[in-house]
Amino acid sequence: MQEESFVAAYIANGGNGTAAVKSAGYKTKTPEVQASRLLARKGKVFEEVAKRRAALRRSADVAAQEVIRVLASHLRGDVTELLGKGGGFDLEHVRTSGMGRLIKKLELKRTAGKPARVTSKGTAVKA
Repeated sequence: MQEESFVAAYIANGGNGTAAVKSAGYKTKTPEVQASRLLARKGKVFEEVAKRRAALRRSADVAAQEVIRVLASHLRGDVTELLGKGGGFDLEHVRTSGMGRLIKKLELKRTAGKPARVTSKGTAVKA
C-alpha cells in the first residue's frame, strides 16, 4: 500500500523521490535514502514507475498527434465548405458536415421585416 502511494506521488510530482516518500507516509528521518532504496531495487516499485512512465509517454504522444491533426485540418479548411447547395451560408449544413471548427465567431442579426443575416468577422451573408 505504501509502495503504491509512493509510486503515485513520485509520478505526480515529476520524479521527486524525497517528496514522494513523505507524501506516501513513510516514517523515516532520511526520506531521500528511503526513496533511493525504493527506486534502486529492480522490484515492484521500480517496474511500476517504469510502466506508468511508459503509459504517460504513450498518452502524451497520442495527445500531440491529435493536436497536430486538428491544427492541420484547420489550416486546410476552406470557408466555401460553410456554404450550402444554393451557395448561401447554411448553419444546418455546417453542423451536419462538422465544419463548425472553421468558425471562430458567428453573430445572427435580425431586423424586423427582413431576413436574418449572419455576420462573421464583419462580413454579412444571407442566412
